[in-house]
Amino acid sequence: MQRKSFIRLAFALSSGQLNIAKLLVEHKRDLNKVDKDSKSFVFKAVEIGDAEAYLLKWADKYIEQLDINATDKQSRTPLFVSVEKENKPFMNLLVSQTNVNVYIPDVEGRTPLE
Repeated sequence: MQRKSFIRLAFALSSGQLNIAKLLVEHKRDLNKVDKDSKSFVFKAVEIGDAEAYLLKWADKYIEQLDINATDKQSRTPLFVSVEKENKPFMNLLVSQTNVNVYIPDVEGRTPLE
C-alpha cells in the first residue's frame, strides 16, 4: 500500500468512514506496510476504537494477509496494544490465529500476558 493510501486508510478508520476503509483495503498493495512509527494497518485498526468492527467484519478475508506479530518502535505487537486498550474483540481475533506469538516482549521486557 503506498504511503498516501495508508494515510487515507488511517484517516478513514479514525473518522469512522468504514466504507471508504473497506474500499482502500480491497484495493490494497501491502497491508503490512508501516508508517514512520513502524505501525501497520493492523496497529491502526487496534488503536482506533471503532475500527475493530471493521476489521472483525472482514477478518476472515484479510487476517491471514496481516503480519499479526509485527512490532512497532516500542516492540509492541498488535496483541500487546489490544491488551493495553482492553479491546477484547480484537484480542480474541488475534489469539485465535495459530501464528500469534504471545511471548514477544516490548522494549521494557513485558509481554501481552503480563
